[in-house]
Amino acid sequence: MDFMPNLLSRIFLCFTLILLAACGGVPEASRGPMKVLPGSPPPGDPVDMAALAGAIEALGPDIDPEEAARAARISYEHTYELALQYQITDPALIHNVKVNMGLKPRGLCKDWAEDMERRLEAENFETLDIHRGIGRLVGVDHSTAIISRKGEDMYQGIVVDPWRKGGRLTWIHTIEDTAWGWQPQLAVLDRRARDLAREKGKDSIIYSVPGLGPRCIRVANADGSSRAVTTSEEAAACLADPGAGFGAAMAEIDSTAQVN
Repeated sequence: MDFMPNLLSRIFLCFTLILLAACGGVPEASRGPMKVLPGSPPPGDPVDMAALAGAIEALGPDIDPEEAARAARISYEHTYELALQYQITDPALIHNVKVNMGLKPRGLCKDWAEDMERRLEAENFETLDIHRGIGRLVGVDHSTAIISRKGEDMYQGIVVDPWRKGGRLTWIHTIEDTAWGWQPQLAVLDRRARDLAREKGKDSIIYSVPGLGPRCIRVANADGSSRAVTTSEEAAACLADPGAGFGAAMAEIDSTAQVN
């Protein structure tokens, strides 16, 4: 009887899939052509866009209705564009496995969040702010873009998350999306960098925020304080200093704090 070998093979496969389904990922592969594949998620529905626009506009009396409608339209349209670009044909965790195996070019939760945040920020809204939240559920890290009224924090906003339903946009008020325990991205990364500084016996760790480029280099101190590097001269000095912690420590933060 081959029952036991088959059972062991299935257990090994399940264990491998769990490991590969994490949001960390391998280096980004070349992006393929944007085409509709069998199983691709559908584009956004105008009725859904209107509902999201109404929810965004209701975040405050001074929100421009045109900006609310534009943010909603972009959230749905860009979700569909990214789904085609990422070659989404499976549920989120299965797609993560394929990305981590090098079978798909992109589409981890951090990719969705980074690309959605960048696209929304490109609009330079005057009455809306765009945030990045990081959450954790049953050992899985997740990140998302969040839209709020100008000047409000992300907890007063709306989560726009294309990842969790495999390229079909989920939107929900942040305070109602309690399962993930959302926290501001910088607060999470600063805390993890401070912990890394203490672990390595350093006074501070210097790191860059993923997706935001050299304009967001931060110093996290073991004493609990953190700050942004505010001048190009200081940023250049940080990057040039091999003892500043930007090398091996940066790689370690990439593999822990930035797996979202």
